Amino acid sequence: MRTHVWFVAILGAGALLAGYAAVPRHAEHAAMLVRDGLYDTAIEQLQALRGESRQTLHVLVQLQQARLRQGDVDGAIQALEDFLRLRPDDASARNLHVDLLARAGRRAEYETALQALVRDYPDGDRIRELLALLRRQQRPADEVALLTAHAGGPYVSLSDLERLGALLAERGDFVGAIRWLSHAAYRAPPIARVHVRLVDAMLVAGQSEAALAHAKRWLDKARDDFLAASTIQRFGAAGALVEARQLAGHVGQSSSRSVADIAGALVRSGFPSLGADVLSAWAAVRRDATSDEIRSFVAATVATGVPRVAVRALAEWLAQPRGERAALELASAVLRAYGPLVLAPVRDRLTPDILARAPLLGAELARHEGNPLLVRRFLAAVDPSRLDIAEQRRWLAHVAEVGPPGETARLLHAHWKAGRLPDDLDEALIAAASQSGQSVLVSALLSRGRSAPGKF
Repeated sequence: MRTHVWFVAILGAGALLAGYAAVPRHAEHAAMLVRDGLYDTAIEQLQALRGESRQTLHVLVQLQQARLRQGDVDGAIQALEDFLRLRPDDASARNLHVDLLARAGRRAEYETALQALVRDYPDGDRIRELLALLRRQQRPADEVALLTAHAGGPYVSLSDLERLGALLAERGDFVGAIRWLSHAAYRAPPIARVHVRLVDAMLVAGQSEAALAHAKRWLDKARDDFLAASTIQRFGAAGALVEARQLAGHVGQSSSRSVADIAGALVRSGFPSLGADVLSAWAAVRRDATSDEIRSFVAATVATGVPRVAVRALAEWLAQPRGERAALELASAVLRAYGPLVLAPVRDRLTPDILARAPLLGAELARHEGNPLLVRRFLAAVDPSRLDIAEQRRWLAHVAEVGPPGETARLLHAHWKAGRLPDDLDEALIAAASQSGQSVLVSALLSRGRSAPGKF
């Protein structure tokens, strides 16, 4: 295939020369001999014509073509070099010269010709060819020189720009590394590793503020939890703690990220305080969090070992009228995770009026505070049909704890008759009625259950 390309280039050169002068009769005869495969005769005739100046260029092209078709690569190279002495600026001939030298295995001459070709006629493919050669020979200094010479142009790929930055950083040239890594980062997609390399180079060079600015822009586009956590960790490991905390806060304020996962990753990597910063920033802006987000948030505060983050978030949410629903769910999660003592700083804000909208939480707080009457009042106000399974179990346990089986049976039966008792609690109602000796109620419940298959 490559030989075919060379032949096309040769024919093209012949056509170009025809524009300068008509093909002399003897040269035309030699071309016919080449086409007929009579290479030796054609070569003898062309060698005889080389001295006639008007036809020298055309003769050399024909001679090179004949040598190549004969399989004499070295002879073809010699003819092409003679041509290039007359036409040193012929880019097509120089490209063909490089390819023939490579085919002949003349490595030193091939490299010299390739370097000169890249210098005079930059081309992306030829630059990559020379880069591959330098990398095989493990010549990083020459590779840096080549990349630096062409890095500002259109021929160097994104990966080669990144490699240039990495090589310069290894040599301690962080100014150059940051320059070219910045160029590469501008062109790269958000998840490309060049952004990490650029941040690392800036941090090592002491440019922590510039690193922070780039990290914010980049992570806002990447939206990747792992990258967010690892980048914050890089700032912390580099000793740029002020910028690390600022980045943690910036990441935490993005509601699209799984802050619990990011905080957990920072805890596991030895930066629990930065994980707490992420959680604090998230809580400052997310007062409409879902139940799952709240549970994950509290679990993450447990992992970071800083319950004050959860308590501070609860105080902020309680101060916002629109954050009451989430605040009550957060208070319940904090109570279960840490116990009632942690809620002491905000207990006075959890007034009876507020707790009336979360009676299960009110009952649990009253239970911890040793107020059985208030516990019964709150438990009676609970609508079990609005509880999830875990909350139903807690509510039932509290009901059974504060009263005898008969009282439990009466409360459950009242909810059952009102259609508020979830199916999961039907068995508990029968058990409580049976334990309290209410056989008539048990029979009635079982009878109704038989009339509705699957009810009990």
